[in-house]
Amino acid sequence: MWFSRRSPGSIVGIGSRELTCSSSLPRGAILAIIQVRPIQALVTTAYGVVLLGKIALVASVVVAGYLTYRRYPDRRISGHDEGGDATVCRPGVLIVEAGLAVAVLAATSVLSSVTPAEDSYTTDVRTELAFGASEILEVEIDSIRRGPQSLTVRFAIPAGYDPSAELPGVEVNLSSVEANVTRMVVDLTRTGADDDQITWESDGLIVPAVGEWTVTVRFESRGGPKLASFDYTVL
Repeated sequence: MWFSRRSPGSIVGIGSRELTCSSSLPRGAILAIIQVRPIQALVTTAYGVVLLGKIALVASVVVAGYLTYRRYPDRRISGHDEGGDATVCRPGVLIVEAGLAVAVLAATSVLSSVTPAEDSYTTDVRTELAFGASEILEVEIDSIRRGPQSLTVRFAIPAGYDPSAELPGVEVNLSSVEANVTRMVVDLTRTGADDDQITWESDGLIVPAVGEWTVTVRFESRGGPKLASFDYTVL
C-alpha cells in the first residue's frame, strides 16, 4: 500500500506502524525485568538469549521503517505524486521489512514455549573456608535452585599431614531465617582420600525453600574443632 505525506492516510499509516513497533520496545524491557532474574540469566539461559534477539529484531523493524520513510517520503496511494512522477518503494525494502516482522513473530512464539529465565536460571556456589594457615576447605554447591542439591567438601592435605593417623572430621548444617529452618543437618559421605585431598559429598540433600541460607561448617582436625559459615541465595 502506498502513502503520501500529503494525504491524511499517510500520516496515520506510517505513524501507526512506527508507534506499534516502538511500543514493543518498552514492553520487551518490562518483560525482561519480570521474567529475567537475576540479570545474569539474560545471557546464560535460552529464554534470556531469545528475548535479547527479539528486542534486537523489534529495534531493527523500527530502524528499517524509519529509514524507508526517510528514503521514500512521497508514497501516494495512486503511485504518482502531483507532478506525475512515479514514486516506487523498492520490493527489496518491503521484503526486508516483512522478513523482520516474521522473525519477530517467530521469536515471540519461541519465547512462549521456553521456560522463563527466573524458573530455569541456576549456577554453582564455590567458596573457601580457612581454618588456619594450612587447613583450608573448599565447599561447592552444584545449584542454587530449590530442591535437590549436591554439596561437596574438599580438604587439600597440607605437607606433613598424615590423614591415616589424623583423619579430620567435617559436619555441615544449613539454616534459614526466611524459611524458618533453625538447623538442617547435611548427611555427608567420605568418598575417599588420596595423597592430595580428602572429599566429602552430600547424600540426599534437599533445600525446601527459597531465600537466604547459611551454611555452617564444623571442621575437626589436629588443632581441635573450628567453625566457619557463609551465605547463599536459593531461588
